[in-house]
Amino acid sequence: MKNKRFLTTIQAFTLILSLVFMASAASASQKVKGTVTALFKDGSVCQVASGMMARDKVCPEGVDKKVESAIMVDGNDCNIKPEKDQTVILKIKGLGKTTGEIIAVVKDELTNDDLEKVSEKGSLILWKNGNTGEIFLIKTKKPVTPEKGAQIKMILKKKVTRVEGC
Repeated sequence: MKNKRFLTTIQAFTLILSLVFMASAASASQKVKGTVTALFKDGSVCQVASGMMARDKVCPEGVDKKVESAIMVDGNDCNIKPEKDQTVILKIKGLGKTTGEIIAVVKDELTNDDLEKVSEKGSLILWKNGNTGEIFLIKTKKPVTPEKGAQIKMILKKKVTRVEGC
């Protein structure tokens, strides 16, 4: 009888541990909502960014990059801290899902390295964090053309590192 009870206790403990790990894995992403405020076709990255940051000098002198389409998004107040090269999923109301990559987090001004990662193909989304005023440059793999006022949900995937035991 003791052996049966012991096995039941181990099974219960295993079940509890698996539920705890599943709950922590489910919280491995952060969601933020935003609204499209403007769309630009064949525009300049520096021109769009300076409009968002309300400053004249956002890019280094003599350096600029053209893009096929640029989308300005005003994000809700959020406490997210995205990193460069982090993958995001964008859910655009009426258009579905698309994936992208954060190529820069701009606090003061764009650098040459940030502008080199901008490609002419695809769309560039400039997401303004309403809380801190930072701008996240997000490069999408395929062109996206939402309407002005469309709702966008950005889901940040956290980089998960696994450590194996001995």
